[in-house]
Amino acid sequence: MKFENNYDDSINNMQNEHGGNLFKEFNKNDYDIFNFFNEAKKKIDFSANINPLGLSKNALCILKNTKLLKFLIENYPEVYPERLTNKLCDHHNVHNANITIGAGATNLIYKILSVFKPENVLIAEPSFAEYKRACSVLKINTVHQSTCFEEEFKLINNNLTEFIDKIKNLRKNDFIFIASPSNPAGVITSISTIQEILKLCRNKNIYLILDESFMDFKEEYSSKHLIEEFDNLIILRSMTKFFAIPGERLGYILSCKKNILKIINTAVPWGISGLASALSISSLSDKKYIKDTVQYVNKLKEEMYNELLKFKIFKIIYGEANFLLIKIKTENNSNSYQSCNYYNYNQNNYNYDVHNTCHSDNIVNKINSETYQNISDSALNLKNYLLNSDILIRYAGNYNCLDDSFFRIAIKKRGENKILIDKLKKYVYINPTSP
Repeated sequence: MKFENNYDDSINNMQNEHGGNLFKEFNKNDYDIFNFFNEAKKKIDFSANINPLGLSKNALCILKNTKLLKFLIENYPEVYPERLTNKLCDHHNVHNANITIGAGATNLIYKILSVFKPENVLIAEPSFAEYKRACSVLKINTVHQSTCFEEEFKLINNNLTEFIDKIKNLRKNDFIFIASPSNPAGVITSISTIQEILKLCRNKNIYLILDESFMDFKEEYSSKHLIEEFDNLIILRSMTKFFAIPGERLGYILSCKKNILKIINTAVPWGISGLASALSISSLSDKKYIKDTVQYVNKLKEEMYNELLKFKIFKIIYGEANFLLIKIKTENNSNSYQSCNYYNYNQNNYNYDVHNTCHSDNIVNKINSETYQNISDSALNLKNYLLNSDILIRYAGNYNCLDDSFFRIAIKKRGENKILIDKLKKYVYINPTSP
């Protein structure tokens, strides 16, 4: 079926703002899901920040039980997911009146704004594209506060001062969006800063949506203990990232009873599938999986970070989530490197050592002007190069505050991480005519 151009443009614009879109990047209009699966499993998706361990063993037991799976699909789910609500209460040590569940954190962004109907929304940038898009759809004015690369896009110093000044210009019932850990930088906004903002907002009857979708990886930094103290705090959480169920779309809100009731009163029945609820309950029950995930991701991330540091053309923001934001140093944004000093590896481990042979005529001839131009070009070129090897990264040039030199990669399994590192080496050195 062929759609009109404005329809196609709208869909493409929405797809281009997100990672994890294997169907868009690799599917060639093949409607056979088995064919697509056989092709997709050959790809490595670094654009979606999903737990590299995959589903918990408890969740896998549900999927392996065909009779149970058939039951969950053939029968209506709970009208409202009370069992999962109670499980989340136990997990976070909060009352069930402080939680409501939705079909993904993104769905809840639209839900909150449509229920509370703010006139203005202030967004700390760079941020998740759906904050702004939801405001656009709902005809809400947006105000933006930039942060800077030199401070790892943290809401601190002058940027925080400017942010607070903008809060003072907001009106009653207006909203603020802060993500912690942020996306795409993965940085935490300190609890003390959150408290400072909440106090100012409470005096003006302004709400803060604190997006903690990646907080499961650093739970100790959560502000969830503040939801009773501040009735203007709405915390957004996701089951997608940490528990590896993006296909089932499940998120939830932590807030005071008054706010939760206001949102629940607009809920539709059967809003969460039985399978999504069952997978979530079983995953939350797997305490070993939760502990192992934190340790495993931290270890792999440190390894990946150390490997990437050896690329002299990369500047990396480490962050606190399960991904890394990377900036390519180019001729336009850095003079701190030479064309023959992109990478520093010991030849005992690899077939070449560019750093130690920087003045070799052979090496200099291989790294010709065309290579230099490619390396100092955009992250979009790098993305397209990797796509040819069935590797997908998140081009980040379409985030506010970021330019064409930024990309983001998720932390995957060790073998997959090594494949990406090897491909990056080839992009930098071995293939001087790489696109």
